[in-house]
Order: sequence, then C-alpha cells, then structure tokens
Amino acid sequence: MNEVSRDVNHTIAPVSDQDQYGVPDYWTVPVSVRAGLAASGDCEDYALEKRARLIALGWLPQSLVLAVVTAPTIGRHAVLVVQTDRGDLVLDNLHDEPRELASLGYQWLSRQSGPILQSWASARVEAPETLILHSQLNADSTIAPAFVTPPTQAWRLQN
Repeated sequence: MNEVSRDVNHTIAPVSDQDQYGVPDYWTVPVSVRAGLAASGDCEDYALEKRARLIALGWLPQSLVLAVVTAPTIGRHAVLVVQTDRGDLVLDNLHDEPRELASLGYQWLSRQSGPILQSWASARVEAPETLILHSQLNADSTIAPAFVTPPTQAWRLQN
C-alpha cells in the first residue's frame, strides 16, 4: 500500500480537469500510468489509480472506498480510504504515506457506499470517533457537506 501510494504520487503529473478535459470535474483512471506512459490528473485520478493498482495486487474492492473531503488549504478533494485491520487509512496525492483519518484535519463530505463506484452516501458524525453514512446518493445527486469533525476510527454504515 505504501509503495503504491508513493509511486502513483510521483508518476502522475498534477493538472486540473478544467485544463485537461475542459470541464470542472471529470473522473477517470489515468490508464496511461499502467501502460508506462506519462499521465496527468487531479486528486480523484490519483485516488482511482491507487484503487485500481491495489485491486490488481489482490486487495478486496470493498475495502477500498473513494471519499470526498474538504482539505484545509485546497478545498474539495478526493481521497482513497483503505479499510484495514488497524483502522481506516487515507491515501491521497497530498501525502506519500497512508494517514489515519483523524490526523488530516479534513471535513468528511461523502464516500462510496458499497462495491460499485456509482453508489455514494453523505456523511455525518454521531460521536467524535464514529462516521455515520446516511442519505444514499446516486450518480446524479449533489454531494453536500454534512459535518466538520473528522472521525478517529473506522467508518460505520447506518441503515
């Protein structure tokens, strides 16, 4: 996991979706990275590439979930959350090494819900250490901020 995160961060050149695709937000795996060619992208491209590489290495897709946060200095930001037996870890393009959820100072907005990338849920904190998912969102939904305090333990689903 550490090597994948570091390698992707040093292989993909940062560029906004507006500059690359002419639209404010466009989610795609930068496949050229896997083909050994130069690749560029923004935060979700890094997260999607890390997810694809970890799955190729045998990680279970359901343990690798995408999330949208607000990062202190850059605003809206996509990350990969890896659910492990040591707790959830965040992989993003701002840090080469995986980080614990609570160590980042992010506002957690929403995350992937279930094994398919099109199913999302908004989030809220019910206790300082527990992130609760609610309000299933589909691909056409707007993802809105739901809370301020980042969780300190693993994600929890709410029925």
